[in-house]
Amino acid sequence: MSSVWVVEGGEYSDYHVIGIFSSKQNADRVAAMHPKVSYSETEVNEWDLDPCVDKVNKGLHVFEITMEPNGDTRKCEPDDWTDCTELYVRGAGWYGGPCVQGRVWAKDKKHAVKIANEFRAQAIANNLLETSS
Repeated sequence: MSSVWVVEGGEYSDYHVIGIFSSKQNADRVAAMHPKVSYSETEVNEWDLDPCVDKVNKGLHVFEITMEPNGDTRKCEPDDWTDCTELYVRGAGWYGGPCVQGRVWAKDKKHAVKIANEFRAQAIANNLLETSS
């Protein structure tokens, strides 16, 4: 996958892209001219070109899902995040109790539930998810 180098500055409402470059060397040179923007340091980050296009071309969509330890689905809705698609285990101290939560690429809700359920079963097998309170 191809990538570009992005010089970023600021934070929150002051966040902005200073420039997009074809090489890290060029980005570093420009970033050196802007050592501090507002209260944050200027950063050089690598961004992938055309992220997720292969998944979109396969007809996949992102779904946000929350699944109980027993396999009941608390939430499964289409989502527009594409840069943070992973599942993780929430512990007993989390609001709502222990669960599997996150975002997955899937064909539909049924497929998203299947992916989360496989992750849930593996988390239980690895003693990462409590099944009783």
